[in-house]
Amino acid sequence: MAATNRPDLLDAALTRPGRFDRHVAVSLPDRAGRRAILALHAAGKPLAADVDLDAVAGLTRGFSGADLANVLNEAALLAARAGRAEVAMDMVEEGIDRTRLGVASRGVILSEDERRIVAYHEAGHALVAAVLPGADPPHKLSIVARGGALGHCTTVDAHDRVLVSREQLLDRMAVGLGGLVAEEVVFGDATTGSASDLAAVTAIARRMVCELGMSPALGRVAYRPDAGSQAVAQAVDAEVRRLVDTDAYERAHAVVTGSRAVLDRIVAALLERETLTAGQLEALVAGDPLPAPPAVVASPPAEPAAATTEAAAATEAAAATTGAVAQPAAPGAGRVA
Repeated sequence: MAATNRPDLLDAALTRPGRFDRHVAVSLPDRAGRRAILALHAAGKPLAADVDLDAVAGLTRGFSGADLANVLNEAALLAARAGRAEVAMDMVEEGIDRTRLGVASRGVILSEDERRIVAYHEAGHALVAAVLPGADPPHKLSIVARGGALGHCTTVDAHDRVLVSREQLLDRMAVGLGGLVAEEVVFGDATTGSASDLAAVTAIARRMVCELGMSPALGRVAYRPDAGSQAVAQAVDAEVRRLVDTDAYERAHAVVTGSRAVLDRIVAALLERETLTAGQLEALVAGDPLPAPPAVVASPPAEPAAATTEAAAATEAAAATTGAVAQPAAPGAGRVA
C-alpha cells in the first residue's frame, strides 16, 4: 500500500498492472461526511444546547477531517480558558475562523482612514453576495485582522454544489470584485488590498475560457496553456480580461452604486461592532434596525490556578484528546480578504 497527494507525478511504471494497479481516491468529505466526522470528534466534549453540528457541517465546506478536529479542539480550549462548563456555538464558530483564517490579531494598528477603507471593502463583498442570485450568501463579515487579512467576508454554499453554471461563476467573480468596486465608488481609487481578490477572480475567468468552454468569442473548446499559437494565447488573455473587466465588474458596480445607502448602513454597523452575522446583514440589507449590542460586563478577577473548576479542567482535557492541526501561514500579508 502507498499514498500520495500528487498522483499526477507518479511514474507510469508504478501504476501499471502488477504494481499499484488499484487506485482509491480519498477526496475531501461532503456535508454528510463532515457531519459524521464532527460527531466523532465531539464525543467526550460537553457541547451546549445551541451547538448544531448540521449547521457546522454546512459552514465547513472544503475542510478535511483534521481541520474539523481542529475546529472542535479550538472551541473546547476556548471554553476551558473562559472557565465555561460547556462549548457554545459562538466558540465553535471562532474555531472555524481560526482554522480557516488564523487567530485574530489585535496587534495590527490601522488609522481611522484605513479602517474605513477596510470596512467599505468587506461591506462591498457582502453587499454583492447578498444581492446577486447566483452568489453564495454572506455568513459573517468582520474587520478584525486574522492571519494576513485585515478583514474578511465569509460566504457559505449551503448546498455543496458540484455543478456551477456560467451565470453563477460570473456572480462569484462579481463578489470577488465587490471590495475593489466599493473602494472606487466611495473613495475614488482602489488600494493594494484587492491583490488576492484579483488573483482569485482572474483564475476563475481563465478556467472558464481555457477549460470550460464558457467564452462566446473562443467557443466551446478547451485550450491547453502549453499548446496553441501566439494568436490563440492573445485571444485567451483578451477574453479573460473581458470577463473580469466588463462582465463581472459591471455586475458588481451596478449593485454597489444602486444600493449605496445599504452599503453605508453596513459600514456604519461594522465600524461600531467589528463583526456582523448573517442575520444582522439580512436586517441591514432589508433596512431594519439592529438591536443595541449587549452591554459589556467586566470579567471577575481570575482565580488561582489551583482553584480552576472541575468543569473547565474536564473541558480542557477533552480538547487535548486529539492533536491540534498546525495553522497554515496565510499568504499575502497585509491584504484585505
